Amino acid sequence: MTKDNLVRMIDQTLLKPYATDEQLISFCREGARHGFASVCVSSTAVPVCAPVLRGTGTALCAVVGFPLGQTSINIKSAEAREAIAGGAGEIDYVINIGKAKGGDWDYVREEMLALTALCHQAGARVKVILETCYLTEEEVRSICAIAAEVKPDFVKTSTGLGTA
Repeated sequence: MTKDNLVRMIDQTLLKPYATDEQLISFCREGARHGFASVCVSSTAVPVCAPVLRGTGTALCAVVGFPLGQTSINIKSAEAREAIAGGAGEIDYVINIGKAKGGDWDYVREEMLALTALCHQAGARVKVILETCYLTEEEVRSICAIAAEVKPDFVKTSTGLGTA
């Protein structure tokens, strides 16, 4: 493992709701300078960040349904579509945790299918955020089994904003 290989695995993240455009621009320049895999920001920050990262080799990642996952599939899809159209090459979306807690695996699958298909058709990568601190081991297994069928690019454990 070389340093260059390692930095290409890092997603640098700035999701503070009070981040200013100036901070976002500086953050993107830093991520590109280090050669990180991506810079991850709020979907509303995509118009500010896309021009800074264009052509650098560092992808722009936008979060969708963040941080609670409590928006409909249609709203998450619209948010992802807008972010991709604006220049995001990756989407990190938070599953509907309540649906998972309630065992509504059809909903979880439908949501994952919709967002994975949308992203892949647009040439973007998709990462599914589970927020495991709220889920049992069995619920995590069930979601991962769905992911194994649907084939998003990554499954992530947490937003970093949950209880653990």
